[in-house]
Amino acid sequence: MSDQALTLEQLQLLAGAAGAAPSIHNSRPRRFRLPPPDADGLVVYGDPQRAVRLTDLYGRALHVSAGAAVFNLRVAAARPGRDPRVPLPPDRADSHLLAVADLSLPVMSPDPFGRDLYPAVRHRHSGRQPFANRDVPEAVFGGLITACVDGGVLLSLLEEAGVRRVLSAGPGGPRAGHCGGRPRGRRPLPSPRPPLCEQRGRR
Repeated sequence: MSDQALTLEQLQLLAGAAGAAPSIHNSRPRRFRLPPPDADGLVVYGDPQRAVRLTDLYGRALHVSAGAAVFNLRVAAARPGRDPRVPLPPDRADSHLLAVADLSLPVMSPDPFGRDLYPAVRHRHSGRQPFANRDVPEAVFGGLITACVDGGVLLSLLEEAGVRRVLSAGPGGPRAGHCGGRPRGRRPLPSPRPPLCEQRGRR
């Protein structure tokens, strides 16, 4: 554990990097909160009040948005010299709690995660141009697979038939955001709760 707690300035840097992450329609459906006084880091909550319910009825894009924020948070953690740990899963009793980033450990590696990516965080912007209809280069796929292995996860590449099968299976399929209303028997996002960004006594 680090001898010194994160300063307010460092916490603002981390929250700013996380908040700059992309999200569906730039809605940023997430909130950040400080952990209890005996911990160091940031807690990430989903914010149903900012969710785009018409096109994200089941909250899949909200979770992707939170994942992008956590990724930026991990990238920025090297700036104050911290080694980010994000244990999975968080507390299942709170449906809005999506991630708890523990930043209490100092960086030990000479080449910490994301150090070369941090300068790109501030260049994030919404892209409204259509995607190009061309294949992703094999070298890019190789880089993605390597990055996933380094992060302790498995990336499976799907051909067109596999993509259609995944999108049509279960909640969040192609009709999830259909304007005609939600399908029978499917449950939308939880009802909004009061804001989840209070600091719980941290100074």
